Amino acid sequence: MLNPGCRHLVDYVRAAQEEEGVARGREGRARPVRYASQDLSYRDEDIVISVQKKTYAFSDGVVIAITVEEDPGVGDSTCCARVSVLCEVLSSGEGEVPVMPARKVFDNACQLRTWLAFH
Repeated sequence: MLNPGCRHLVDYVRAAQEEEGVARGREGRARPVRYASQDLSYRDEDIVISVQKKTYAFSDGVVIAITVEEDPGVGDSTCCARVSVLCEVLSSGEGEVPVMPARKVFDNACQLRTWLAFH
């Protein structure tokens, strides 16, 4: 259950996903005002591990990062790709109301979609 005494990471992640056309919008939600992307991919033996880190800054001062790591050698072609997704708060901005949780990790894209859909 979400704590009414704090801001919620899910709202910021959803807003970031909406900016990229991944999630459906909801009225009155936070919107990113700045965005940066980094390619942190690396080679592990003969396999290239794709790592993309996207940082979003919001008008209320909150800054979050969403890091997606894909290993092409792991998993199969089922409906839910195996990826590691890290969503984390880099800054809660001004004020004393925290963004919770400060960090959330998902083992696949379906977990992330479910979290966004039910919160």
